[in-house]
Amino acid sequence: MSGPTRPVSRASSLVAPLLLFGIAFVVRIVAIGWVSFPPTEGSLYYLDVARNLVQGHGLTTDVLWSYATPPLTLPRPAFDLWLPLASLVAAVPMAIAGTAHQVGQLGGALLGACLAPLTWAVAREATRADSLDARRSRSIAVTAGLLAAVLGPWLVATVAPDSTIPFAVLGTLDALLVAHLLRPRETGDAQRRWIPGLVLGLSLGLTYLARQEVVWIGITLLVLALPTLRRLLPGARLRGAAALLGPVFVGGLVVVLPWLIRQQATFSGAATGQAVDNLFLLRNEQIFSIHDSPTLNAWLAQGVGDILWAPVRAAGTQLIDLLLLGAFPIGVAGMLAVLGLRGRPSLRRPTALVVLLLSGALTFVATALLFPVATLWGTFAHASGPLLVGLIVAAVLGVDALMAHISVARGWDRINVIVGPATLLALAVPMALVQLASVANSASTFERRLGAVRTALIAAGADTTLPLMSDHPMSLAWSLDRPVLVLPDDPPWTLAEVARETGVRTLILFDDRGDYPDVLLTGLPETCLADDPQEIGLADDPAWLFQIDASCVAP
Repeated sequence: MSGPTRPVSRASSLVAPLLLFGIAFVVRIVAIGWVSFPPTEGSLYYLDVARNLVQGHGLTTDVLWSYATPPLTLPRPAFDLWLPLASLVAAVPMAIAGTAHQVGQLGGALLGACLAPLTWAVAREATRADSLDARRSRSIAVTAGLLAAVLGPWLVATVAPDSTIPFAVLGTLDALLVAHLLRPRETGDAQRRWIPGLVLGLSLGLTYLARQEVVWIGITLLVLALPTLRRLLPGARLRGAAALLGPVFVGGLVVVLPWLIRQQATFSGAATGQAVDNLFLLRNEQIFSIHDSPTLNAWLAQGVGDILWAPVRAAGTQLIDLLLLGAFPIGVAGMLAVLGLRGRPSLRRPTALVVLLLSGALTFVATALLFPVATLWGTFAHASGPLLVGLIVAAVLGVDALMAHISVARGWDRINVIVGPATLLALAVPMALVQLASVANSASTFERRLGAVRTALIAAGADTTLPLMSDHPMSLAWSLDRPVLVLPDDPPWTLAEVARETGVRTLILFDDRGDYPDVLLTGLPETCLADDPQEIGLADDPAWLFQIDASCVAP
């Protein structure tokens, strides 16, 4: 005869999330060891700022990656457009263990490992809303956490530290806090609602310091709060809204206001103008332009067909490249599960799962509509973390429901909770390995090219006091620890204009096809180059070195 059920202790309830965190952290350490060099320019920008911060130079960068926001000097204040949290995360371990890029990646690994227990928490809340038994709930929550631990896009974002991981972690935490805030409370607890509201506001403020797409999480909060406010008497709705949302606003303002003051004092509002410019991009290279900045008139001059086609292409790229292929099988299974389980309480109440899916859908649509060109270079990819968490949980709920149906149909004594999760993991792990292998190969190849270029410059006795110009400015700035300007996407005479203003005399191109202004490599009469290009670096994969003629003027 069995005894009474013993309540689960608080310590026992922490075992699963702590184990998931440990597994996720080990996986990320392995990924960092596999990929020898940060594989993206953006990740090196964040690491460069973190290194400068640790070395006592403040939030500054050695890279001029855009000419849209003054001051156009080097070093210069960082984050004229991007936000600082990824650099702050990398700076913490750098302050303790040195400024090597692997140390900076460690900060992202520690933070990114939190996605596993956070996803576990979202899944556990969803199973409680659906009143699933303890066995199924435990299987769903653990599987969701394991999938978060091994998901390929997040492992790539760990070895290429940028805003992706901070936004994914904090966005998921926001969703849990929104669900907690909107959970029905007894009348006696109403006066204490300001505490979860203030905590949510602080979390949303920190999320803003990762990415501006936090606005869609805020809008989701407003949408989900409307039914609660409508249930109040008409005269009490305004007071109810102030009591519910006022602490959230105050908490967010505490975090965000100091940053906005810094931005205004540093860039005098010019950074906001650059964000608006990105609405009207005709091609992504325009962010590197001096004389061809995006404008509303040029955007309208495309014609109706091109204007309408751009969001369609952007949405297709976001859907196929990231959700269906990049996050396979999570994207496919998750979206099918949302459709199939749409009547469940976990998808009809203001749960964390609903917050993640709704805010993620808003982000998907808004990014494709508002930034259809910029998103081709990763705008949605960097902001997709909360949606991917929602799709992970939905996918595991879906395969659990499928196995429950099959188990009942076949008359099994117990619902099978192994086959569905094992299938998802068996598909997700190889996909992650393929993605990491691809990134590791390209990163290793470029690291060798970069090292050979560095050796060639040292051997040539290049003047280290002058800045360089390159189509890979962040990689060179990190490797050489010296200022580098991005190659402007403008006519060739612009090179001399920049040279006269900044002192740059040397241009290094890693792209031997000359995809920026191709006149650099076609030998046209007027190129503003002092000499023929020199091949430097690897013999089988060289870079090109040019000397800029500062006396060249515009035709």
